[in-house]
Amino acid sequence: MSIYLESKADLAAMLSVAAGVLIAASDIQTGNPKVTTADEKTQFSRNTRISVGFLESSTVGTSARVVYYDRLDLAPLAKANLHGAKVSPGSNLAAMIPVIRNYTGAVLTADDLVEHSAVLNDTTGVITFQLEAKSTSLGWYGSGTLTFEGAASIETAFSDDRLPGF
Repeated sequence: MSIYLESKADLAAMLSVAAGVLIAASDIQTGNPKVTTADEKTQFSRNTRISVGFLESSTVGTSARVVYYDRLDLAPLAKANLHGAKVSPGSNLAAMIPVIRNYTGAVLTADDLVEHSAVLNDTTGVITFQLEAKSTSLGWYGSGTLTFEGAASIETAFSDDRLPGF
């Protein structure tokens, strides 16, 4: 899967190449993606199988079939350099998706991820956000935890009570 396209559009693009005909995301319907079995992984060298069929309204085709492809793992995103990203404790998924996109280049949608909120560790000042792919995500699987530096603390910002320059 390409990291730059919406998952269903990306799947349609791969099908277009394989079929030799232009297939739009609006032409197809899919079942839920499944992790391939050990035998399928050996035979097809892909981590996901999915049933894909044309919608009745499609003028491109009428058949359905199982196809194999690779979904991307969320775990490597948790290792991304998020230095400078501004995140507030309690930020929901809708607020986090643009931050993740801006700092990692990964295109995620609410359809891909389970809803979580950013959590502040009061002791360390670190904010974490749990990434967890929905089982129905066409483009992603797995999970990981993003870590953000928390807001500056006034108590730890200065070594004494004097401000420089005053």
